[in-house]
Amino acid sequence: MLAASKNLSARYLWELARQLAPAIACPNLSGSWLRPVYLLEVVEGGYKPCHGLYRARWCPYLEDVFPITTEERYSKIQLDLQSIMALRTILKLCLEVPDELMILQGPDYADYQAGLTGLKTEIEDWASRQFNRRRNLAFVPGKGQATPLDLIRLALIKCPDVAASPQTAGLEFIGESELREDLRIDLSSVARLISNGEWKASTVLAGSIIEALLLWRLRSYSQQQLSNSISNLKVAGKITRAPKPTDLEDRPWGLHEYTEVAAELGAILDETATLIRLVRDFRNLIHPGASARTGQQCDRGTALAAQAGIEFLVRDLTK
Repeated sequence: MLAASKNLSARYLWELARQLAPAIACPNLSGSWLRPVYLLEVVEGGYKPCHGLYRARWCPYLEDVFPITTEERYSKIQLDLQSIMALRTILKLCLEVPDELMILQGPDYADYQAGLTGLKTEIEDWASRQFNRRRNLAFVPGKGQATPLDLIRLALIKCPDVAASPQTAGLEFIGESELREDLRIDLSSVARLISNGEWKASTVLAGSIIEALLLWRLRSYSQQQLSNSISNLKVAGKITRAPKPTDLEDRPWGLHEYTEVAAELGAILDETATLIRLVRDFRNLIHPGASARTGQQCDRGTALAAQAGIEFLVRDLTK
């Protein structure tokens, strides 16, 4: 089952990258703490998706403004106006880390809090001084030669790059833990993108999640059941292509085919199928031609409709 979940994730990510290909010129689609990056990497014979998340924003910023070697620490940082401005920025970024990423416990959490407190104290102390402001960043009491930045950096590198928020649906009906957690993370990303007003990114990502869930559900049917459903849909004129029941990841399969076959098999309710059909049209708006032809564009309505499509689908799959 693990291998199947990996294949499903690959199919899902490929579709995501394919849909977002026109946006490659501006790959950073979100201004949130975690910025989704969707790229296509040129490989022999075509392209493959590169889907990931930038590490927490403090990391590259910290290493850019205060570069050190592994032998050095941050004790050589001299406090002046420029360094204080950088320290204020680092403190602000640390305070914005989402709760779901803050997995520190025990001594690690204590060290992190000691680092934050030390950083605040250094900034406030420098601001209160009129003279003798130029001095090095102080060590944290009881921590040897570790400065507040040392404690913060060592603590945060133990946190994950990405995680699902506690409010995200559990998707307990999916047995493959790796796939389940991947989809939960993306569900959380959809909510975050919507809160940031990233309508196109959230609409496309939500549509790809729907496709992944439908593909997962159709895997539970036999080839004969799939073949009969495809034949019925062809006769009824509901699908024009004839996807192979032997390979659900073959190119003829897409969100349209997954939706119609799932509805024909009774895997989803009619109202869910109707909503997903709308989501498919909204997701296609990422293509300039489709947007120009219809006069529509991704907006808050398309994003919320796509998110609702996921909720309807999860409800049906949970039964």
